[in-house]
Amino acid sequence: MLQNIKSFGLAFYILLGVVALQTNLAVAQPLSSTNVTEAGMVANQYMQALMEGDTEIVRSLLVDDALTRKSSMLSNPTYSGFLQRIYSNAQFQILNAELRSSGNIIADVLVTYSSQETIKFRLWLKSVEKVGMRIFSETELH
Repeated sequence: MLQNIKSFGLAFYILLGVVALQTNLAVAQPLSSTNVTEAGMVANQYMQALMEGDTEIVRSLLVDDALTRKSSMLSNPTYSGFLQRIYSNAQFQILNAELRSSGNIIADVLVTYSSQETIKFRLWLKSVEKVGMRIFSETELH
C-alpha cells in the first residue's frame, strides 16, 4: 500500500510538471507569434506612412531613440513632401521578423525605389503599454 502511494505521488508530480510545461509552452508560443505579427503590421504602417508622407503616423509609431533622432525632421513642414518624393513608387518587403530573447522584435525591410536601387534596414520594436508595438530604433543593414 505504501509503495502504491509513493508511486501515485511520483506519477502525480511528473504529471503536474508535464502540465505546467505544456501550459507554459502554450502561452509562450502564441504570444511570440502574435508579437511578430503585430510588429509586421507596425512595419507596414510605417512604410505606408513614409510613402504617403504622413509625418503624424510616422511620429505615432516611433518611441525613444527613433523618435528623438527624427523629431526635428518630423516637425519640418517640408519633410512630408520630401518623403513622398523619396518613396514615390517605392516597393517594400518585410524580409524577416523575429522575437529576440530580450522580448524586443526585429523586422528587416527591403525597400526598392523606382530607380531600382535597394536598401535594407532593420526596425527594432518593443511593446509599449497601452499602445502596442512601436519602433525604438532603425538601422541600415549593409
